[in-house]
Amino acid sequence: MKKNLNLNGLWNFYFEKNKEKIKVPSNWYLQGFDIYGKAEYERDFTLKNKLKNKKYFINFTGVDYFADVYVNGKFAGSHEGYFQKFRFDITDIVKKGKNNIRVIVNSPKEKPGSEWPDNKHLIKGIFNHHDARPGGWSHELGQDKNTGGIWNDVYLEIVDLIEIEKVKITPYLKDDGKWNACCEIFINNFTNKKKNCVLNVDMMPFNFKGRGYSKKKNFTLNPGVNKFLVHIELENPQLWWTWDFGKQNLYEFSCKIVAEGIKDIFTELSGIRELKKSKTDNNWYLNGKRIFLRGTNIIPAQWLSEYNIDKIKKDVKMLKEANLNIIRVHAHINRKELYEELDKEGIMVWQD
Repeated sequence: MKKNLNLNGLWNFYFEKNKEKIKVPSNWYLQGFDIYGKAEYERDFTLKNKLKNKKYFINFTGVDYFADVYVNGKFAGSHEGYFQKFRFDITDIVKKGKNNIRVIVNSPKEKPGSEWPDNKHLIKGIFNHHDARPGGWSHELGQDKNTGGIWNDVYLEIVDLIEIEKVKITPYLKDDGKWNACCEIFINNFTNKKKNCVLNVDMMPFNFKGRGYSKKKNFTLNPGVNKFLVHIELENPQLWWTWDFGKQNLYEFSCKIVAEGIKDIFTELSGIRELKKSKTDNNWYLNGKRIFLRGTNIIPAQWLSEYNIDKIKKDVKMLKEANLNIIRVHAHINRKELYEELDKEGIMVWQD
């Protein structure tokens, strides 16, 4: 089973020969640092015990833009990109007692004219190039108010040698009118041996009363990354609808693995729904029922770290009051909390 050690808080912050304190998570501009290029984050943390037969990962939920990570002076890994969650295996680096993390973050200013905006390299969407961002399309000012920094959570993750890393759930309506939930499950076997395993996938009502579904599968795990598909046939499931068509029924998918005494559980919420465009009449259909899409673009914040759950709930409430049933997350990827709130409130998402 996974255990996490939260590493958010005040970090040391070094830039241009200056030493300051900075809040993590946050875009550095929101902390009063209007800078471009490289800056260094650094902090200590204490690990009370280092357990055997465990894997230790340093996790970053969002860093803009390049990140080089060092633990106890040793290189852990590099990452490029604003939006992705990433992690590095530091099992052989971390130790019992005091540990040190150093992260060199680079959010550069691309050279106006030759690189920016027509030949830019950074993939930031509207956070780098958009008429509504600070500076607009000006060659001189278009990159003002940089979005760099460790803008989302940082934590140490301790996992067993068998781990369910992620699950992708895809529901679809078959030609015979029956539903199927396809669970794509990624399982890590950190040992160097094959393991006999039992996988249980339970699909239980989350926000409504009704029947659940279960599927059991026996298989062999190879060393490394394993991917398995589990299909669950559904008989009259409670469907997810937009707020104007019905209820937002959600199921909790619980994937449980037992591998020679090692256990892990991964849970995920999902609705059973399908949006499809007809090839014959060119109309859109939600769960087989014709629907008129009423939507808009959304760019809710210039700095993702400031877009907290209160602001998200307020925005989603206003979207419903505007009679909208779909939004386009315009030229960026937003916080996970936004997608979860839209799911709960019955608004579909067109993700650029």
